Amino acid sequence: MLIYDALVTDLLGPSLQNLWVYCDNSFGMDTLCNIAIQALQRLKALHRKGIIHNDLKPSNFAMGSGTKGSTLYIIDYGLATRYADIQGRERGSGHLTGTAHYAPTETARSEK
Repeated sequence: MLIYDALVTDLLGPSLQNLWVYCDNSFGMDTLCNIAIQALQRLKALHRKGIIHNDLKPSNFAMGSGTKGSTLYIIDYGLATRYADIQGRERGSGHLTGTAHYAPTETARSEK
């Protein structure tokens, strides 16, 4: 008997990166506040579960579709780690994780 693992998720709408381009690189204040509030809520929930995403960028946030079109989702957990796995590490001792373009300036300098 063969056993397969599968991940099933909701069909999502465009990423924040795609929406930004579609909206001519400009969001209204209401849209921006809605996105910011939801992003912080999602990250807080993720951190409460002891998970750190490690690759936050506009293309890793997506809007829902249909009746959930105004709901923000975090996607791409490929670089995520459990907080317990990094507690013992000295800050700044690791290598850059995630996309360099969105990394803090201090991190980029320490990699050189």
